[in-house]
Amino acid sequence: MSNHVESWAFITAYNPYSVMQDAGVNTILNTQLEDYLSGKRYLFFKGIGVGDDNSWEPEASFMVLNIRKEDAIKLGRQFKQNAIVVGVIGTSAELIDCLNE
Repeated sequence: MSNHVESWAFITAYNPYSVMQDAGVNTILNTQLEDYLSGKRYLFFKGIGVGDDNSWEPEASFMVLNIRKEDAIKLGRQFKQNAIVVGVIGTSAELIDCLNE
């Protein structure tokens, strides 16, 4: 299998629609996302999303390689995320509003 990477997305299932959930709920949601990514055979790495607002806990997230932007947006919507970050190698990362895209 070639690991040549052309595109990527950084996504979580934590705190759907930016409504804070307890740790147990977030863990279940992110496990569902991880199971989905594994089932689709995406290559991904675990990460942590840390925002500028200290009132939000860091969010367990996934760096998903070689996912199309359109598929990443659908995944963000499926897991009720307001936004995700996507990129293509050689270009700047892009914050995508999943609700209005």
